[in-house]
Amino acid sequence: MMPGQRWKLLLAAIVALGVAAAACSGGSGNGRASTPKPAKATATVNPALQQLRAASAKSDAATYRASYTFSATGADPLNATLTMFRRGADSLRIDVAASQAGQDVALTDIETKDVSVFCFQKAAGLAPLLGLQPDAGVCFKNDASGSGGNVLGDIIGDLRTTTVGGDASVSAVTTRTVAGQPATCYQYTTKGSGDRSETCFGPFGVRVYDKTTNGGDTTTLEATQIQASVQDSDFTVPYAIKAFPAVASTTP
Repeated sequence: MMPGQRWKLLLAAIVALGVAAAACSGGSGNGRASTPKPAKATATVNPALQQLRAASAKSDAATYRASYTFSATGADPLNATLTMFRRGADSLRIDVAASQAGQDVALTDIETKDVSVFCFQKAAGLAPLLGLQPDAGVCFKNDASGSGGNVLGDIIGDLRTTTVGGDASVSAVTTRTVAGQPATCYQYTTKGSGDRSETCFGPFGVRVYDKTTNGGDTTTLEATQIQASVQDSDFTVPYAIKAFPAVASTTP
């Protein structure tokens, strides 16, 4: 799956989870999305695809803080802002602010070697179940056991990498300016899914732009600010960690 589609899955899950928390109701309590794995590489790889893969690998190993705007058009329209903190493959934090169905959602996901949590900046409708004030922040473990808190773990795990599948075909390599910085852009098509994508990498290997179109759906991720450093405190869990409540039990 291409990067733009992964972002759309991630944000859809985050917003759905946040709306459920605000309303104190929801589905199964396990919001994991099923994400197809990239196709295995073929024996012969086009040089442009090799270049794209090298850029993706550099992005996965980079250290940076980047702010983005995100938009999705088509069947599931969505607008959001993101801030991504990455320290190579070991530490990743994503702050998301979005709105859907009249509900504002602000969520942080932190993934390091020592901790895996997602946090609401406001407990909202979950507050009575947690013994918190509605405006209080709260964190939950991304529980690999599937006991109720593994809501974003699989999606974030997939988002750690920008690997492009072996069935991708690069049609052009261009340059453009994103967030005031020069970037190298790759236009490519994924044969299996039919996705048509453009992904751009800028300073420090940062992915600064990604646009993916499939049928009538288009997702666009664009950096607005980039810096080449992060702090240890960026990966500190900001609120108390609570057990995820059985929200699903409130819905028949």
